Amino acid sequence: MTHSHVDIKSLKSLKKFEDVVAACNRCGFCTSYCPTYNATGSEQYSPRGRNQAFRALLEGKITDPALTKDIIDTCLLCGECTTICFSEVPTAQLMMLARDLTNKSIGLPLSLKVIIKFILPRPSLFYWMLKGSFFAKRLGLSWLFRKAGILGKLAPALAAADQLVDRVPLRFLKDHDRARAHQEEAILRAEHAYFENQQKLVSIKAAGKKVPESLLRAVDAKPQRPKIAYLPVCGSQYLRPSIGLATLELLQFLKLDFVIPDLLCCGLPAASYGMLESVREMAKENIKRLERGRYESVLADDSSCAAHAKEYPKFFQDDPDWLKRSTAVSQSVRELSSFLVQWGLIEHLKKAHWAYGPVAYHDPCKAQYGQKIVSPPRALLSAIPGLQLVPIAEADQCCGGGGTYSFVHPDMSRDVLSRKIKNITDTQCRTVVTSGSSCLIQLASGLKKKGSTIEVLHLSEFLVRVLKNKK
Repeated sequence: MTHSHVDIKSLKSLKKFEDVVAACNRCGFCTSYCPTYNATGSEQYSPRGRNQAFRALLEGKITDPALTKDIIDTCLLCGECTTICFSEVPTAQLMMLARDLTNKSIGLPLSLKVIIKFILPRPSLFYWMLKGSFFAKRLGLSWLFRKAGILGKLAPALAAADQLVDRVPLRFLKDHDRARAHQEEAILRAEHAYFENQQKLVSIKAAGKKVPESLLRAVDAKPQRPKIAYLPVCGSQYLRPSIGLATLELLQFLKLDFVIPDLLCCGLPAASYGMLESVREMAKENIKRLERGRYESVLADDSSCAAHAKEYPKFFQDDPDWLKRSTAVSQSVRELSSFLVQWGLIEHLKKAHWAYGPVAYHDPCKAQYGQKIVSPPRALLSAIPGLQLVPIAEADQCCGGGGTYSFVHPDMSRDVLSRKIKNITDTQCRTVVTSGSSCLIQLASGLKKKGSTIEVLHLSEFLVRVLKNKK
């Protein structure tokens, strides 16, 4: 067995967190709430066990980080333990730091480094990479390679993803006309055309010629840059563009002027893998691009991405300038349900109707723990006449999706999911609604394997469907 050694430079930079980890008094109150502990019954997969493993690394009691990698990597980062912890130990944040340490000590697979360091920061490259891989999946090539065992050997995470994601789109959000009209480049083109027309008007007047009516109309009003930005998150852009299209429809229904800025991935996958330098690089670029627009609200229709963008300041605690800039941007980020409540969608929903059976709502962890958002989605659903909202037992528990967690730790993810699926089917609902893309994919996969006919919809998709029944 090969032994690895702790990266000394990284270890020194983390020494300041010794007291934070030590705040865990090992009472064990968190264990019964932890989804991975509930799935395995193993102490090492509890928040207490993980904190002690990280503490042992920091104190030098464990010198080989490989011994702790599985313990640290299998945390779902759901944050429930912090919510019920008397000392409020931020285990999810500590596990990200621990992953950064083990990654720098042991190294990461080349494929993962290429995706996060080279592809995710380049939106065009990411777009075409996904386009190609989705086309191959639709042709059945990924299924063929998976059945032959080739995909599992070359890239186990891709094999798990191929199995979990049943159907993929060939048209992404930006390929649709409805989205294209609101892209930042369309706004910039309109501004450019306005200034060009102004110059033409000055030239024509200077020459003493008659100004065409069409030109006068074109310069009559300067195009206003919208104050609302719709954050183009990966789930509603690529995996299920119907979510993004539904969100655009809701914004248009509320008569809100908005723009889809040209941004990078928010950096959540990099944070999940503990690649914190990559998180900071992507965050900086996104902050710079959002600062240009001076938006009053930045809307995210994925609870996990919204929570991550709101947490940008956590990654710049040692950099005063970027801390200030990231704080300003993060304060403008809005999660979908609270945004829709603020803009009065409830009054419109009261005039609609639902007659298609009971509905259950699944709380993404990054909504209920990362942002303390539980009431707004229920307020929206409860406002709909005829809709029976049924509670899910153990609603506080994670579904095991965790972004890309279900691809990297498929067995643990399935164990966590099985309990959630039982609780959902026990409600006898016809539809389950959620606001997280990874939750949606995870629940849909689990229900399908169970042979259930329960439909899984994103909150945007569901609300658009309801509004079509408006009186």
